Amino acid sequence: MCLTATANPQVREDVLRILKLDETPDRIRTFLMSPRRHNLHIEIRYTKDQEDNRLADFLKWIRAVYERRRIESRRKELQDAGERPEGVPGIIYTISRDECESLAASLREEGVGARPFHAKLTKEVKEETLNRWINNEPGYDIIVATTAFGMGIDKNNVRFVVHWRIPKSFEGYYQEAGRAGRDGNASYCFLYYSREDLERVMRMIRSDSKEGSNLEARLRSLQALAAYCENIDSCRHAQICKYFGDSSSPACDFACDWHKDAHDLEMRFLKGLASPDWVSTQAGQGTYDGHDYYDDD
Repeated sequence: MCLTATANPQVREDVLRILKLDETPDRIRTFLMSPRRHNLHIEIRYTKDQEDNRLADFLKWIRAVYERRRIESRRKELQDAGERPEGVPGIIYTISRDECESLAASLREEGVGARPFHAKLTKEVKEETLNRWINNEPGYDIIVATTAFGMGIDKNNVRFVVHWRIPKSFEGYYQEAGRAGRDGNASYCFLYYSREDLERVMRMIRSDSKEGSNLEARLRSLQALAAYCENIDSCRHAQICKYFGDSSSPACDFACDWHKDAHDLEMRFLKGLASPDWVSTQAGQGTYDGHDYYDDD
């Protein structure tokens, strides 16, 4: 029997144990693939409830992308290829259906072609949205989606994936970010991280987990993702590879925020996050107890 795995050692051991394959180790062959994606630029962007700058920050970034595509030499290249300056396919992942709808609407109000995608939409709307996005039609450049979106999607030219809030697991983050740049061309992945969102997700996981739902493993994965977000001392790609059991992968070629500008990363980290004491105080007051916001599919 052959077991192909990209997960970390603990996950591989769990899979073998659950499938009872550990009872016949001499019949098992395990093959590991490096999780490193050379063409992805990876970045963490820090924020907090009191100064939530996600929308303004994203609009500044995407408009700069459009502007670079409008310069004369680039514009002719795009015209020859039948592309628009604003035709930059991307995915923004949110956790709630309500934020999925409101964020897509806010982006449209700012002139950015964005559409929501979640399980509560009708089949017809979802099919139309997906088809028009795949075909790069105006107004359908960006999909604002819950985690219900992405599995089996055949679009290799996704130029960016943004996580609007911290995902529930390291594995989920890696899988979703990995939907960018499947054509091998340069693509951008960034995650907006706040300690308040981390507290909310942790409480949600504890509240939703039932007996036998592997609560400890889910919390370990989330905590590993939080540690990755708060790590400002090493390459993002190397951190991802290490989590998934590949310690031999070399550092990236300036394709992460740490390699690009370690000092800027440190300053953003120090200024951008709420203090642990403040988050702890708010948690003690019950600020993060309600988790209906995280009503993903």
